Parts: sequence; structure tokens; C-alpha cells
Amino acid sequence: MQEHQPGSFYCYVPKSPGPIAGLLLSRTKSEKLVHSKLDAVLNSWEDDVPVSSYSESVSSLSRPGSLPQGSLPPPSLGSLPQTQSYVYKNAGLTVKVGLEEVAADLFRVKPYVYSAPDHSAVIVFSGCLHNLSELARRRSKRSARSSAASPHFAADPNNAFASSLERKSSIERSMDLGAMTASTVLGLYLDGQQEGNELIMLSELQGEFAFVIYDNKHKQPFAARDPSGEECLFYHVGDDGAVSFASSRLEIPDGEQPHEWRELPPGHYISGKVPKLHQFALTPQQLVMREMQQEDELDSSSGSGSLRAAEGAAARRRSLALGSADELQMLAAQLQTRTSLDNDSMGKQRALDDVFTLDL
Repeated sequence: MQEHQPGSFYCYVPKSPGPIAGLLLSRTKSEKLVHSKLDAVLNSWEDDVPVSSYSESVSSLSRPGSLPQGSLPPPSLGSLPQTQSYVYKNAGLTVKVGLEEVAADLFRVKPYVYSAPDHSAVIVFSGCLHNLSELARRRSKRSARSSAASPHFAADPNNAFASSLERKSSIERSMDLGAMTASTVLGLYLDGQQEGNELIMLSELQGEFAFVIYDNKHKQPFAARDPSGEECLFYHVGDDGAVSFASSRLEIPDGEQPHEWRELPPGHYISGKVPKLHQFALTPQQLVMREMQQEDELDSSSGSGSLRAAEGAAARRRSLALGSADELQMLAAQLQTRTSLDNDSMGKQRALDDVFTLDL
């Protein structure tokens, strides 16, 4: 009988060197930097395994089988969690594959890794999408129309899942769904890159997720967390400009200061060679507060000013089940003081209330 075995991941992206520095910094030296970081991570994890070379990583990501090209090779079901590392020239990723029980005898394999067939980008994805079938079908049609212009997914892998999803094993089916989800999200990101706006992808995703994409072409990360906050994601921007991501505080390597790490807020994403934090969606709490504000404005504009209107507004506030007034004020204070990044030469501080003004 399978048991719940949590999965995890750690991603490290050194600061991308400039054109001249990039010529002076050999690929071997850059890989050694990434290797040393991943070694530190593996040494802090219970199941230490050697880090494979760049060529071995790429070949393992392209290993043929029932899963689409570029997906993480399926772990043996009796040996989960399984740790694997992948090294690009300017980034490294370590993943411990685990099982999450979502219902009786129904498991989800997470996280999942997928690399574009041309190795232009790689994604580590944790969570699930409720509109996966719709997104995959749309991507398949789009790829069929523009395969010549889009080399990333010219042979769209999602078509390979039609028969494999009929397997009786929930774990095998979960691995296929994980590969399908990761490949779809990465494909949407690359499509957005071609269209000049990768943020369109975030507006299309419906579900609970946290993921990190390393864009090998532009040498920069792209990480996001859905508004519900069901899946965790932490990040750290070093003084040298390097950025690291971890699926939990437990995955922070020994020797690093946990208090220097920050939780990526729900409904936010990080991107850019100089990583910056942005909000792309309101959290459920922010939506409720906005609804309360709109209702108050509606009551005020009615001009009634009656005691009944005031009592109605108060009743609606109580019915929103946000907790006590102290909790509401605490939430408002968090929104006003939480900033995008520490002001450590990585950019000017930008409080969230500058983006979403909430008058309470």
C-alpha cells in the first residue's frame, strides 16, 4: 500500500553575466558554481545522491518512453521519494519526487519536471490545474497550426496521453497528468514569449499551483504561485544577484539563513534577470475586502443614510466570515507593509497598497 511521501524541489539561478563577462566565464566554471550549490542542498537532504553532468541531465530529460519528450523519467513506484538533479549552464534544479494522497487510493505525483525539446526552458511544477484538458486541447490545435513557426513544441506531446490516461493505476495516471500539466504550462509560457507577453499564461491557469521556470534562452527565472496559496513557494535573492527557490523552508540548504528567505505571496510572480516581484491576481481575502468596500460605496452613494442601511452593511461584513475585527485589521496592516523585495540594490521597495488601494 502506498503512503503519503511529500515531494520537494530546490532551484538555483546565478546572476546572468553580461556579454563580456559571459565570454570570460566558461561553461565549465559556471557549471561548477551550480554543482557546488546543488551539492550543498543534497548534503542537507536525507537521501544524498551525486549531481549528474550537464550532458547526462539533458539526455535523461530526453529519454524516450511512454512520457513525453523532456519529462522527468518516471520513478520506480517502490522507491519514492526519488531525488534527481538537472544542471543547465546557468541554473540548477534538484527534485525529490513524492506522492500526495488526494483521496482514498488516489495519489498525485509531485513535483514534476519538464524540459522543452529544444532545451530552451525547463519547468518544475507542483499542484494541479482544473482546466488542464481545455488548455492542452487549445495548445494542441495552436501547435498544429504554427508548428513551423514554433520549434519549441512542434511535435506537441499532449497527444501522446490519449491512451495512457486509461491506465488503471492512479499513480501511473498521475505521472502522465503531471507531465501533461508541466508541458502545457511551459508551452503556454513559450507561446507568450513569442507573442511578447508571457503573463497571458497566468490569466489562463485555473487551479492550485506553484512553479518555477528557468528560461535558458533569456537566462532568467519565472516563478509564480496561484492566489489560493495552497502550494508553497519560497525565494531568496542574494547579495550577488543570484536567486534561489524552494518548495518549503525545510528544503533550504544548510549554511543559509532561513530568515533571509521570503514566502512568495499568493497571486504573485517573480521574473527578470534582476528578479522583481509582481502581483497578478487578488487573493481571496483581498477579493472579500474589495467586495466589502464596493458594498459600502454603494450604500453611501444611495444617499439613504438610514440606520437600516448601516445595519445592513454591518450584517454583510459579519456574514463574510473573515473572523474578528482584529484579524481584519491585521490583514490590512500586512497588505500595507508587505513589500516586493528588500531594498538591497535589487530595486525600489513597492508596497502592495500602491497597487491595490484598500480603504478600511
